[in-house]
Amino acid sequence: MLKHLRCVALVALGLSIAVANAAYGQASLGFTIDPMQGLPGGTVAGQVNPADVAANCVTDLTAFETRFADLLAGPFVGGNTEGELPQRFFPDPNNIVYENDAQLAYVLTLAAVLGIANDLSGAAQTALPQTFVMTFADIATQVPVGELGHFDPVTGQGSVVVPDVAPGPWAVAAACVGPVFDVDALEAGIRQSGEFLASIGAQFGPDGPFSPEFIAFMQAFLNTDLEGFDLLIAFISAIGQNLLQPIVTPDALGVAIFNVLAPDTPTPTPTPTATPTPTPAAPTSKDDCKNGGWKNFTSPHPFKNQGDCIQFVNTGK
Repeated sequence: MLKHLRCVALVALGLSIAVANAAYGQASLGFTIDPMQGLPGGTVAGQVNPADVAANCVTDLTAFETRFADLLAGPFVGGNTEGELPQRFFPDPNNIVYENDAQLAYVLTLAAVLGIANDLSGAAQTALPQTFVMTFADIATQVPVGELGHFDPVTGQGSVVVPDVAPGPWAVAAACVGPVFDVDALEAGIRQSGEFLASIGAQFGPDGPFSPEFIAFMQAFLNTDLEGFDLLIAFISAIGQNLLQPIVTPDALGVAIFNVLAPDTPTPTPTPTATPTPTPAAPTSKDDCKNGGWKNFTSPHPFKNQGDCIQFVNTGK
């Protein structure tokens, strides 16, 4: 496996960390939002208590790198458990052959962890600010919904866009996240990433990320003619959130409730009606009475017939 570690050492540039689909963390963050209701597409401003961030979140770059270094040296390369995690994907470490998407996901995720642990090309500096997350979430399942937002760990200020979801109450969560160390949870998360790779049609051969099939797939996926490590870096940067989201969990969390409103129903435009031509109240000539015209007059009273109308014109009675 060390050969593969060296091969993927440069592939973690520009990775992002997203909030996990995990149970809420133990520590809490003071958190308020404004407004507390609105339409999809609007922006919600959030305010996290900076003192809670300082007390419960990892904000120091060196400490952040150390967490991923421990993850790398421990579960990922088997430093704690006789290689238990890698052996779940590659049972024979002396015969590395890629046969499924989960194996590919393991190596790509390992590359991301390695890059952050060593701050390769500034990977840790890029990733750390993105661990302070704001997101809408389903209240029942706690699953993040819509685009991720972020907040500043120093000021506590952040924002998130209201997703296009059903009207009603939704959770808005602010969280600082960090890596999972439980081997079972890591395996489940990596296999979830393998399912993601399958969903986007990843093709690979026995050499995994270095096979001609996977190189062609990455070029088609990114619509690029990049090659080598530049191609691999660009690909992992594009899917980094999908790789890391399943293996991180909140260190601390704050939740507020936002009421998503239904868009107003458009008011139907009334169909224009023709304005009737005004009719004189009383006839002024015999011609007004002819050809049924007598029926149009109401003054001094409705006429009985054409003669009655003409009589009125002649006599005023």
